[in-house]
Amino acid sequence: MRRKIQKLVLVAATVLFSACGGGGGGGSSPVYYSISGTVSGDIVEGVSIALGGSASSATLTDASGSYRFSGLENGNYSLTPSKAGYTFTPSQASVTLSDANKSGVDFVSSLVTYNIGGSISTSLGDPLINATVYLQGDQNSTSTTDVLGHYSFSGLVSGTYTLTPSMSGFLFTPASRAVNITDADVLDNNFTGSEMNWTLRAFGNTLRGVAWSGAVFSAVGTDNIALTSIDGVEWTPHPQSIDVDFSNAVWTGTQFAAVDYGSSVLTSSDGENWAAYPTGATVSLRDIAWSGTTYVAVGYSSSIAGLGMILTSADGVSWTSQIAPISLNAVTWSGSQFVAVGGYPGLILTSTNGTAWTQQVIPVPCALFAVEWSESLSLFVAGGNNGSSVTPEGVILTSPDGAAWTARDANTSSSFEDLVWSGTQFVAVGDGVFTSVDGVVWTQKLAQTFARLHGVTWTGTAYAAVGDNGGILTSPDAADWTVRREGAWQRLNAAAWNGSQFLAVGFDNIVQTSPDGVSWTVRDSMVGTLSAFSEALYDVVWSGDKYVAVGGAQDAVGRIVTSADGVSWTPQVSGTTNLLNGVAWTGTQFVAVGGSTGLGTILTSPNGVDWTIRTSGATTILNDVAWSGTRLVAVGSNTVLTSEDGITWTPRSLAAADLLFRIAWSGAQFVAVGLDGAIQTSPDGLVWTAQVSGTTASLQSVTWVDDHFIVVGSIGGESDGTILTSPDGIVWTEQTPATTNGGIYDVACSDTGCVAVGTTGQIQTAP
Repeated sequence: MRRKIQKLVLVAATVLFSACGGGGGGGSSPVYYSISGTVSGDIVEGVSIALGGSASSATLTDASGSYRFSGLENGNYSLTPSKAGYTFTPSQASVTLSDANKSGVDFVSSLVTYNIGGSISTSLGDPLINATVYLQGDQNSTSTTDVLGHYSFSGLVSGTYTLTPSMSGFLFTPASRAVNITDADVLDNNFTGSEMNWTLRAFGNTLRGVAWSGAVFSAVGTDNIALTSIDGVEWTPHPQSIDVDFSNAVWTGTQFAAVDYGSSVLTSSDGENWAAYPTGATVSLRDIAWSGTTYVAVGYSSSIAGLGMILTSADGVSWTSQIAPISLNAVTWSGSQFVAVGGYPGLILTSTNGTAWTQQVIPVPCALFAVEWSESLSLFVAGGNNGSSVTPEGVILTSPDGAAWTARDANTSSSFEDLVWSGTQFVAVGDGVFTSVDGVVWTQKLAQTFARLHGVTWTGTAYAAVGDNGGILTSPDAADWTVRREGAWQRLNAAAWNGSQFLAVGFDNIVQTSPDGVSWTVRDSMVGTLSAFSEALYDVVWSGDKYVAVGGAQDAVGRIVTSADGVSWTPQVSGTTNLLNGVAWTGTQFVAVGGSTGLGTILTSPNGVDWTIRTSGATTILNDVAWSGTRLVAVGSNTVLTSEDGITWTPRSLAAADLLFRIAWSGAQFVAVGLDGAIQTSPDGLVWTAQVSGTTASLQSVTWVDDHFIVVGSIGGESDGTILTSPDGIVWTEQTPATTNGGIYDVACSDTGCVAVGTTGQIQTAP
């Protein structure tokens, strides 16, 4: 038995030895080979190379794109590169190993990209051309719409993006779009652009003249303003693109003609669009008349003090000038001669052709501002004042021929600024309205209202009178007058909407209200309440049951006034002598901010009546405060403070050292604006980011409405109104105001439109 086991062991050992190649039995060891290559192109490192076929394995390319598989026997293999977001050429390689290594099995990688596109059309369905679309997200870019309104972005990787359209004069629906690219193009991202048209509704510009064409009124005044009306009730302002300071206007039978306080004569066929024609004279013009063949414009020399000037023209384009002894203020044509009248101690000139003039004798020393002819009475009437600031009296002179003049009893201290003959009576305007059926006996029909009146005209059925603060009145008989427009010269600083009316506040404690932003009423009760204070209101807020307005003056008690209706106002005790600039309502309390040099002031009140001074810790004046629903944020010069309760305030760091004027909350982020186009944003009031506004204007205020911010301001302080809009606080679009003549200081919006207010009582509305 033992011998048998030994024999089996010997046989096994022999077999094992043979398998291992020993003993000269003729066997051989297997030989191993390798496959290697490189990935080049858009990605080289970290590409997965999968080996298949005679053996299975995988490896990653190194930093240079190289890879290698070793220990491979002869056989057929496949290599497949892969990496998310990339394609490869070739997509797979086949390799046969036959007693040799295989190198140079290379691949080229290409980034997988997608396209985002869409179109933008107007509200009428027409393509909106040259609109800019901003792409933000994993990649940032811009695109411009073509003639079909199409835009596109190419070469985009998978990720999340935001599309924001922008074009001056337009708002977009939607304001922006979020786009998520996964594995396909996204090409149907469409927008609709609606025009953002601002309309001038009120202003404080002085209206100096008004004329009737037989179909339309044209009223003209200072600071590039002309207005038209077909009925004397509804008036439409037409800010002019030319720089003009209208002095007076007449209807020639074919066109309106006007002069400005410079040396130009202007004409218009419709009273809306005016063309200026420089006369070439160094003159300041005051009035113009037309004889049927000749224009005569009068004024005074702007190069030789005290002298008047007369200009004549056959076409309103080419003018000839001559000197008058003293300044001239008005001129009229009787049908046979011109009569021009002038300043103290009085001057009356007559001419049959506008070229040769005769000086007439003045019966009393006076300054004459108006002259009119009555054909039915064959009578000239000239009006003005006695030139005295101590005992002022109105002056009326009459003449049947322009040569012999008689002084009449004006029976008023008012100066007569303009005259018109209706066919049955003369009507004169100044500090009120005066009438006379014969030019001799005068009766006051209307005392001075909100402004001095400077111009009056007659249509055949109605009078229209114009004057200071953009005021316009109409009357069928010169006895009963209706105010059609009433502005305020004072700057308006802030506006608010309470759900049923707009309210605007400003300098000299002015308050105006409007149900629609179109028709405005000046609330005299406000001025009367605080008439003892020379101060301003700078901000106003509506809490749901009352307005709270704040302001004051640098040398006066910080002003707080409240009102339930915007008409009747009650002064409250603020407890501070510092100016108050801004006020907010949190839902449970009012918070007012302001300060004086070196000190920021914060007040809180649960009801607008009882106010408590809080410690701000700020060493600069605070300009505004906003509430997010959980946090108050106050801003000033390189200053931002936050508070959860209005009591304890914490300083935060801004992204840049900006002077910030106003702040607003959108529901997702704060936007603060300020000097030199400064805009900073923050999602929480704690961390701030500086944005590019695209303007150097002083940005005075910001508000959030529906789906976009509106920012208003000015360039050069009181001039060049500026309006910007943005859906996100990042992409800003410059809009076109109704007029750039005057700064804009605040904007408020209702469900149907917005109101912007500013210098000289300016009010604009949109849409």
